[in-house]
Amino acid sequence: MPSPATGGSGTQDAGVINIEDGGGSGDDEPAEKKQKKCTSGVWEYFDKYWVTVEVNGKKEQQHWAKCKFQGCKNKTSKGRCESRFGTTGFWTHLRYYHSIVKGQQQIKTENDEKNGVTIVKPFKYDQEESLKKFYMAMIVHEYPFNMAEHEFFQDWVKSLRPHYPLKSRVTVRKEDLCMLEKENMYEYFKTINCRFSATMDMWTSNQNKGYMCITLHWVDDDWKIQKRIANFLHVKGRHTGEKL
Repeated sequence: MPSPATGGSGTQDAGVINIEDGGGSGDDEPAEKKQKKCTSGVWEYFDKYWVTVEVNGKKEQQHWAKCKFQGCKNKTSKGRCESRFGTTGFWTHLRYYHSIVKGQQQIKTENDEKNGVTIVKPFKYDQEESLKKFYMAMIVHEYPFNMAEHEFFQDWVKSLRPHYPLKSRVTVRKEDLCMLEKENMYEYFKTINCRFSATMDMWTSNQNKGYMCITLHWVDDDWKIQKRIANFLHVKGRHTGEKL
């Protein structure tokens, strides 16, 4: 752990990056304060911002930084980032909470089935992409939302990445991937020249609620059959011809 950091507000505990949750709201960079060009790799994982704080009865501008990883609210996820404070505390946070080590190149291996060889590639952990893959797995395999709260599932995830930001079933349910995928699908349709056909399927759930699923089918430029669900909606009342 790094030695205790010191600042205008006094000495902090070892490993804490002079952090206070209060400290005022973010302000624009003061014109009179010019910062040197940042070259450290740590700034790839931290966002900088200015805050106005009161020290010994006087207001002053301070330069702070906060961790970019979603949901990271540990007490070391924020800190003063003026040059005199250094970056040791930030690197300590990344190593302990996100398994990112200064100067260490992460790699991954992939099987190239076409050529029958194993390829080694650089790897960079992307928390947003990881969460998206988790949500997609739940959608494609129809896992229940409360799977995210299952004890042994959480234990398994923590064994892979101890500080992975696990979500509650409420948060997972609110994740609006549907609209994002719809927008991507509409953008894709603008690029194709072929025709497509639409099919509609009606069914009733075990709660006696009626639903309609509209699916689009087409043959792409590689002569492969494709299909996408364009809409899924609740249909009230009986499935009469007039209603359909």
